[in-house]
Amino acid sequence: MSPKLQLLKRDKEKSKRQTSNKQRSLDSYFKVARQAGNEETGDIDENSVAINPSPNESVIEAEPALACSENTPSTSSEILLSPIDYSDPDHPSENPRYNEFVTIPYNDWKNALGEKRGRLALHSNSERHLKALEKSGLLLSVSDQRRPSIVQSISKAYSDKVEKNRASLLSLIDVIITLGKRNIALRGNWNKEISEEDGNFMFFVNWKSSFDLVLKEHIEQKCSYGKYLSPLAQNEFIHCCELEIRSKIVSRCNQSNFFSVMADECADCSNQAQLSICIRYCYTENDAWYVTEDFCGFVELVKTNAETISTCILNKLREWGFDLTRLRGQGYDGCSTMTGEVSGVKTRITQELSNAKYFVHCRSHCLNLVVVNSCQSVAVVRNFMAILGKITWFISASSKRKNIMKSVMKDEGQIAIQFDLMYDQEEGLFSQEKRLLPTLAETRWTSRTDTLTWLLKHYDKVLDILDEIQNQTVGNSDATSYKMTLLNFEILVVAVVTQFLLGYLRPLSIELQSENCDLVEAHVQARSLAASFLEIREHAEEEAFDGLFKRASTIANKNDITINKPRTSGRQRHRANAAAETVEQHYRINIFIPLIDHIIKHLNDRFPDDIKPMLYGFYLLPRYFCKLTEDIIGSIANEYINDIPYPDDLPQEVHRWKTFTSIKEIGSKCTIEQAIKHTQFYPNIRQILLLLLALPVGSCSCERSFSALRRLKTWNRSTMTENRLCGLAMLHIHRSDNVGNIEDSKKSSNKLGDELIMCFCGLDLIVAYISDYKTAN
Repeated sequence: MSPKLQLLKRDKEKSKRQTSNKQRSLDSYFKVARQAGNEETGDIDENSVAINPSPNESVIEAEPALACSENTPSTSSEILLSPIDYSDPDHPSENPRYNEFVTIPYNDWKNALGEKRGRLALHSNSERHLKALEKSGLLLSVSDQRRPSIVQSISKAYSDKVEKNRASLLSLIDVIITLGKRNIALRGNWNKEISEEDGNFMFFVNWKSSFDLVLKEHIEQKCSYGKYLSPLAQNEFIHCCELEIRSKIVSRCNQSNFFSVMADECADCSNQAQLSICIRYCYTENDAWYVTEDFCGFVELVKTNAETISTCILNKLREWGFDLTRLRGQGYDGCSTMTGEVSGVKTRITQELSNAKYFVHCRSHCLNLVVVNSCQSVAVVRNFMAILGKITWFISASSKRKNIMKSVMKDEGQIAIQFDLMYDQEEGLFSQEKRLLPTLAETRWTSRTDTLTWLLKHYDKVLDILDEIQNQTVGNSDATSYKMTLLNFEILVVAVVTQFLLGYLRPLSIELQSENCDLVEAHVQARSLAASFLEIREHAEEEAFDGLFKRASTIANKNDITINKPRTSGRQRHRANAAAETVEQHYRINIFIPLIDHIIKHLNDRFPDDIKPMLYGFYLLPRYFCKLTEDIIGSIANEYINDIPYPDDLPQEVHRWKTFTSIKEIGSKCTIEQAIKHTQFYPNIRQILLLLLALPVGSCSCERSFSALRRLKTWNRSTMTENRLCGLAMLHIHRSDNVGNIEDSKKSSNKLGDELIMCFCGLDLIVAYISDYKTAN
């Protein structure tokens, strides 16, 4: 190669190195994005570099103004260093260089860096730039509310106004929360005489203003806007409280490991289908585990098919913020819409959320079906229950007949009636001396036992009531018919037998409606009840029925009822007619034994002895260690494989758990809540026990919400919208819960939380209130 060519090559390489050094220096100011390659061919060009004219994060601290840089719309290679106006009337800027980075985009990149001619360094050290940075810093500090604005600093009247508005707002919220908790209607009719609404909300606001001078000044101001007394403002306040209560429920539920959903549907007074959604979960507080069932809201249903209901449940849970990956159980009643295996609600939800595979048919509904089906299976019991329902409604439905009952029973509270209470459940039931006949309601699961017990205790009084009705009212023919029915000894025996057997079911029915009852305990108690009936059935031929017959005979002798048995015929299809030598034997064979046999059968069908896979975990309780085998441990691992952290280590963990419980002497009566306290070093067992606690026992929480719905949406409030109904229901149902105590966290320190504030961002007064609230705090 000739010397001339070598010299040219050397100069070219030197120029290339200088350009490279310049590029690397610019890279320190701006982000460099190396191209990944050609998307179509997949080839990577390592020399391809794209310079993004946004500032590099590593030099923002050295050059704060770069944080405000923006691209010009003309080209991505021209930037304005800061959108802040650097113009100063005291320093005219005729020189174009003076306006670089201000009004003129900078694109002279070859002179961007350098100690002498570097425009970035010169501009950053200029007096104009430093003053602008100081002004921008003051502006940002006021915007971030780290310091008060000029208006706030010099205007004491403005600050006082903010405090008054805040106090007035809190007073209005306090009135709405109080009315909502006590289920008092807010709005009333329009009073034409005074040209204003005559409602409870305005009444209590005016009442509170009599001793709250700030509120009085607020409602007496001349301007008609900004008072927040309108129905629209009331709805905003109610919705705000609803969100606050539900946020507590969602937060606590999402902190738990698992939860279950329960749903049921009923029609309100306006014939609108309302779906009640509740959840069940367990949480820890003060080193103790608790189980709770929380009502989440009502949802209006356009259709009541499985597709609509399942979609509504999932959409609402997502909208409310629940973590559906933790959903494991579903609890509904037994209708085909909810429990259908092909396209029921529980099947559709399981198809979308595979982990929500544990469905529980409401245990309280199951027990009620045991009673209903057993009574329907014996003809004489079925007829008696129908007649008893008519008698209760016949006496209670008329005010005149009810007054007759009160007059007959008026001395019942003072005179202690000597009556042989043979069973403990009767003593507990009548410890408060119920004086009036309870009506027989199909929806009240314990009403049958209550009505029968009252009837047997006051059998003579009921006959006297019917006598009085015969002589004083137009219903004398019905009263005569009912009295003749009660004077039949067969009816009396049926009442005694039915009350005795249903008395065993009553305590379990009450316990199944409790939130604290878990699925394992419900199964154990149901099987224990079935065993008790089997024991009674085995002794039916001996002493089991003797006491019942003596009791019926005592009541019959007291009321001049003839003790006899129906005529026995050779062929009888419409009533029990098994041959018997004595009266006692007749009723034992034809009433007592058939009824108890049907109860045992339906109990075994609805509460089978075989453990379902979802209940395998109850073998991990100390009282069931005797039944725990290697096969069962393997079944437990397979059933809960997706919910336990170390399924392969479960056999070893179970062995350590059994040893630990024997050393600690954890008793056989240990419940799941008590056992969880000792599972700190047993992660698999803890997860399984928590899952068992989270599984629903029934849908009684939904049933209780329907009672609240009847109190809320009455005939006078039948036009209430869904949002207002749901908000008032949340306030009313959670009035005694910790989640419903909005005052404790929001008003005890004269503050409102962010959740409460954000609901009013659309109202004019709150926009100024939010900024002033944050500044003052």
